[in-house]
Amino acid sequence: MASVKPRPGYGYEVRYVDPATGKRPSKTFKLKKDADAYRRKVEREIEDGNHTADAETKTVGEAADEFIEWNRARERDGRIGYGRLYALENVVRVHIKPILGGIRLKDLTGLDVERFYEAQVAKWSAVGSRKKVGEFKLIEEFAVKRGYTKRLVTPDVLKSLRGLPPTRIRTFSPEQVNALLASSSTLTGRSDYLVRPQFMMRCAVHLAAFSGLRRGEILGLTLDNIDLDNGVLQVRHSLTQWDELKAPKTAAGYRDVPVPAIVCDMIREWIARYYIQNDRKLIFRGATGGLVAVADFQHRYWRLLGRAGLGSDRDRFHFHALRHFAASWMIHHGLPLTDVAALLGHSKFDMTLQVYAHPVTKPAMQRATIERMVTQMPALHDAPLTQPAGKSLVLNAF
Repeated sequence: MASVKPRPGYGYEVRYVDPATGKRPSKTFKLKKDADAYRRKVEREIEDGNHTADAETKTVGEAADEFIEWNRARERDGRIGYGRLYALENVVRVHIKPILGGIRLKDLTGLDVERFYEAQVAKWSAVGSRKKVGEFKLIEEFAVKRGYTKRLVTPDVLKSLRGLPPTRIRTFSPEQVNALLASSSTLTGRSDYLVRPQFMMRCAVHLAAFSGLRRGEILGLTLDNIDLDNGVLQVRHSLTQWDELKAPKTAAGYRDVPVPAIVCDMIREWIARYYIQNDRKLIFRGATGGLVAVADFQHRYWRLLGRAGLGSDRDRFHFHALRHFAASWMIHHGLPLTDVAALLGHSKFDMTLQVYAHPVTKPAMQRATIERMVTQMPALHDAPLTQPAGKSLVLNAF
């Protein structure tokens, strides 16, 4: 299959026929042992069907750059949004190329990808780091289609990372949410310029805490998607940080969500006082009709936390924690788990249970509930606590 021949003045040349392309690649080594090792490697790869000639392969960095250019074309014709393109560019530039960029794809090993994961997890969460490995898998698949390599190494690494516990976001207690809602009700300032953003944050906090809407879903609400008379919001869009109005990622994301009457009144007042006409009929816009920037939204949210006496620790009380509270509060008040999942837009209720459901009942109330459970079993109260005299107690072995 492959042969090693001496080349006077050069060393030893390995020649073979690549069955995939019909080409006759060659490679020269100074030492015969290196040439023999390469010959065996080539023969093994050809036999396994995963050989790629040196001239056909590219480095991870080169393939990643091509991958980004391909996705830029997809963004231009509408197959992906700008937010997705931005995320891919960021993970390639900041995470993948600095660590893996110089490795040829045909030489990439699972150990290389494991080291990449370890470098990420040293700075980021385990789940976030696994996601970056998943993004790299897209580049590998792109490279395979273009003949830069014939094998994928990331699937085995991803398989070994299964079962990572999801990052647990710290949610609010009912008392803390109550303090936050009270704080949001206090609007300070003498002009609408100062009051308007506070009123918007008041609406946002209530929609997140009681209806479980995400920030993007709140900012993506349109006049056509609200039925305040019946207390229902139709979640049909999400607004990205680049002002793109996107459809939900899954069919479960399309949902109708009930809204408390007090929040409906709040939205009515917002529309009457602060709604700005715009082509997409978006309810919540900036003072000049433009996008509400993520940084500005978050800044006002942290200020609201401070006014509520909850500090501004971003790791403790992110805005998304209100969505987690909504899920826990719905379950606490008797909504079936499947209904809660539907209201949150989850296609599977195990996501709701494993990630979003948090205990919100105090220990004293938990004990009281357990006692009430006992009272529903009369047999426990009718049975004697001691055995009749002269009889021994026999315990069944389990």
